[in-house]
Amino acid sequence: MIYLKELRKKHATETYLRWMNDYHVHEFTEQKNKKHKLSDIIKFIKDNKKSKFNFLYGIFLKKKIHIGNIKLGPILPFHKTAFISYFIGEKKLWGKGYGKATIAEILKIAKKKV
Repeated sequence: MIYLKELRKKHATETYLRWMNDYHVHEFTEQKNKKHKLSDIIKFIKDNKKSKFNFLYGIFLKKKIHIGNIKLGPILPFHKTAFISYFIGEKKLWGKGYGKATIAEILKIAKKKV
């Protein structure tokens, strides 16, 4: 079972940094050719925490094993729509249904926020 928890600075770990710099994890995103530093990740988390229209969550197994992230936003209040972007950073967990389960959970949150 997966759990979504709001990302905090403490979640900016070397593991998260490894995911962000792994070409295959971000092969189909705008992040694929960027080189990230831990300070970039911390800033990203802080900026999303301040936002009224973006909500950033970590994807966790057993409530403590961080396996990826999902972002709801930006929310477009006038149209009552939002973007969803996510990744499973732990490649050994790809193809196991965690992405699908994560989308189901973020949709529950979106219904309350959008």
